[in-house]
Amino acid sequence: MPEYSRIFRFCVALCVGSIIGLAIGLLIRGYLIDESIPIRPGIEPWPPREASVAWKYARAMQEGDWEWAVRHTLWMRDRLRYVELHEGGTEAREKQELVLFEQLGQRTVEGNQLLKEGIEDQYVFKPGAALMMVGSDTPGEMLDRPVAERVWIRVTYPGREFALRDELHLPIRALTVGVNVSHDGYVLKANIIGNLDIDHDSISYNWDEIPGG
Repeated sequence: MPEYSRIFRFCVALCVGSIIGLAIGLLIRGYLIDESIPIRPGIEPWPPREASVAWKYARAMQEGDWEWAVRHTLWMRDRLRYVELHEGGTEAREKQELVLFEQLGQRTVEGNQLLKEGIEDQYVFKPGAALMMVGSDTPGEMLDRPVAERVWIRVTYPGREFALRDELHLPIRALTVGVNVSHDGYVLKANIIGNLDIDHDSISYNWDEIPGG
């Protein structure tokens, strides 16, 4: 009987520990990722796909992998080809590539503001932000070339000091952005500044649930 009692207590402790661990995990996830905003109408939800060009692009911008970002963004690729063919060959192309790397790496206070015409992508996909793919749709419009899909990514910032700012300079906690992808796997330019479609209705300013936010 004592042996059975020890086994029973062990099983109870194991179950309780698992429940507590799950609860803590969900609580931490709630702090990092704002899931309170419903998915906008028309989006087809699907689980994260690590192989998605849009997902890799967002991570490349976040992690400073400018070479990957340039190689998979259509207008940048076309710019480099033009420079190579018409402005000095391989050497001119390499110099232009370094210019693009430098531009992508700039994160200034002035640039960190979401305007009506958009914002450069590196300010949205900041280091430390939590990224979550929420779904995709097809915008049904022609950009640089036909759009295969627009992938929507939820971006949540860890604190006010790291956050993207709106037109009134208020810190945004989270927003959902769309990355347009061509049929041959290139990120397409979608607006005047950067490549992103901004779902303005998705913007959240709820910092109350984040400790120290």
